[in-house]
Amino acid sequence: FSWNPNLLPYFSFMTLFFFHQWLEKPTVRDGIIFGALLGFSIQLHYLGALLGVPIALFILWKLVEIRSIKKHVKSFIAAGISFLITISPLLIFDLRHYFLNFRQFYKLFTEGGLSSGSSYFSRLNETIHGLMQHSFQISTSPLVSIVLLLAIVIIGYLAYKKTQSKFILLNLLNVIIFLIGFALLGSERIPHYYGPVILSFYLICSSLYALIQHIKIKIFIVAIIIATFVFLNISNMYFLFTDGNNQISHARKVADSFEKYVQKQPIQTVVFPHFESDGQYRYFLEIRSYDILPADSSTQPEELYIICREECNPTGDGQWQIAAFTDKHLETQWKVDGVTIYKIIHNNTEP
Repeated sequence: FSWNPNLLPYFSFMTLFFFHQWLEKPTVRDGIIFGALLGFSIQLHYLGALLGVPIALFILWKLVEIRSIKKHVKSFIAAGISFLITISPLLIFDLRHYFLNFRQFYKLFTEGGLSSGSSYFSRLNETIHGLMQHSFQISTSPLVSIVLLLAIVIIGYLAYKKTQSKFILLNLLNVIIFLIGFALLGSERIPHYYGPVILSFYLICSSLYALIQHIKIKIFIVAIIIATFVFLNISNMYFLFTDGNNQISHARKVADSFEKYVQKQPIQTVVFPHFESDGQYRYFLEIRSYDILPADSSTQPEELYIICREECNPTGDGQWQIAAFTDKHLETQWKVDGVTIYKIIHNNTEP
């Protein structure tokens, strides 16, 4: 019940940003933007709903400060309406499908969503460890992860005390509450699950900059952090030490090799394994003016070309384009740039 969690880090962070802007100076415009972003964040992934906790706490804090919301009623209403409008597709979908998303969300907490047999503190430890590994891209022990988190939380708190920036405090609270809430669930600690807090976490880390007075020391520490990060991650930067796949060059070579074999058209191509795409080959074949049928066409091609990235059975495979090719006969085969290409023709076709 999610749209695209890849966008969640940006929507979540911008939700907090415009919420902070709106809370500092409640305007209808910022209220509309904040409400819309919050609605989108929740639709992008259900863990985005955890944003509601720090937001609710800050709203209560604001209400205690101002003691009256009469001056800001319009902006509060605008934020609420904007949120309802952007969350409405999810609500309408649920109403039309017997609360499918709500029931799925409920199951997370009642039918296996919670880890069985493990304590809450064990899951919290696992959640913290996952955040450290995914955010810094380094391998650490669970204990080191906890120490790192405590140090970063202290840095964030000290930065807030020094700058009195409620935005830093809001992001710090977002990270803490997310870890506490996520630890309730027993699902895998997949990187995109940390989307609601990853940019908040980076902001807190960078708040160390605000604690240092001297510019030279700031530059030195930033340089040390960057150098350490590169050193720890350089082994994962395979693109620096290995040759690339050169997929464009590969597809061009494969397409060029067809010239001496194609005798009748239209033709059709199939790639093995089946999950591989043949779009790159089709592109270069088409710009070379070959009459190639669409991949989903049921029309009989004159010739069928099977591009195998690994060992395959060119005439006996059950793939529908091969099975549908009538009176099949393997005429020839050749190898080019690591793939084997089989040319299949109709048995009654004269070469």
